[in-house]
Amino acid sequence: MPSEDIVPPGPARDLLSELHKLYLLAGTPGLREISTGIADREDFSSTLNRNLISRILTGKTAANSLQLDSLVRFFAERAVTRLNPEEESDRLLALWMDANGATQGETDRSGKTGDAVELALREASTRGTAEPLVKMCANADPLTVLRVLDEIGRRKWTSFSRDVKKSLCATFAPRNVPTLVAEMRLSRQYGWDALRVLEGFGRARPISDVTELMRLLCAAGSTEDAASVLHAFLRVRKSHDAANLYGSLLEASITPWELREPFSGTTPFVSDFVEFASLLDEMGKGLAAVPAINHRLRVAFGRSSFPAALRTCVQLVNAGMVDHAEDLMVLTLVRGAERDLGEYLADESVSREEKDAVLDMSKRETVHGRAKAILESRAFASRREFGIIGE
Repeated sequence: MPSEDIVPPGPARDLLSELHKLYLLAGTPGLREISTGIADREDFSSTLNRNLISRILTGKTAANSLQLDSLVRFFAERAVTRLNPEEESDRLLALWMDANGATQGETDRSGKTGDAVELALREASTRGTAEPLVKMCANADPLTVLRVLDEIGRRKWTSFSRDVKKSLCATFAPRNVPTLVAEMRLSRQYGWDALRVLEGFGRARPISDVTELMRLLCAAGSTEDAASVLHAFLRVRKSHDAANLYGSLLEASITPWELREPFSGTTPFVSDFVEFASLLDEMGKGLAAVPAINHRLRVAFGRSSFPAALRTCVQLVNAGMVDHAEDLMVLTLVRGAERDLGEYLADESVSREEKDAVLDMSKRETVHGRAKAILESRAFASRREFGIIGE
């Protein structure tokens, strides 16, 4: 027990005195034995290295609540007299609270948040549910969320970790998500979880929240993150929701198809593009209908979007939306050119009726002529860029 010169009389010394009593009852185990014994226990609150244990017992460093809980439980389980580790922990934590109040947090470097995290962990363990931890992390300071995730991970509470991470996209306000995502990525081990938060937000939240989050991400220059939110939204929502979101984004001066594409796999989704275009027309966004359809096709099918785009052109014609169909056909032919069109027409799985409709549309001057002019213009610009032709 250190002298009063090192730890003066008061609540902090009373706490250290009680800890030393438990240490003596446990047979004064060595520092290595204490550190290893605590590390082997997944249900303990915190691990401690030998140097830290030495500094705590000599009064040079004040233990925080989680470190104290682990030491008390370790000593109580090894005491020569029968002690209840849970009761001893509660008893010394009460003393710790007194010392913490007297020194205004000196004995607990993590302050009040540390107390709350500890209590949430205990309640979750007792009840066998992640609900207390989910509530603890709901729209909380990102560093608190990371601390909870760290503690859960250290205990290997896999199901609790999954539940807490899954809850973040539902409980965080849009304005706080960018900071949460940034902190998760800075911690490195939660980089993929940050992407899952963005995607979960896009899948589950209302259009107003998705629009606000995308607006904030774009304002911060995180257009790839904004695209991740948008793509997740589009993969699960109906055409009506998609049209409303595109309308909201355009009103916020965000052009969805100009966002940087996220690096992620895509899963085709079935959607009525005719309804989508019609809804944009009704919203007064008709000029954006074709770029929006083209963008959604790329989101859905990636590099395999060429056949789907041609099929959509046929659907638009059949619905009487000829202008939209021709504009989309021009974009599609410019992107795929002659080779992809030939492969499509040779595909035996495509009906003869659909092939004839596509072939007929591709030969229209309003389509073929525009597509040819665009390709020739690009080729001319490329030759000029590489000095093949003069100014």
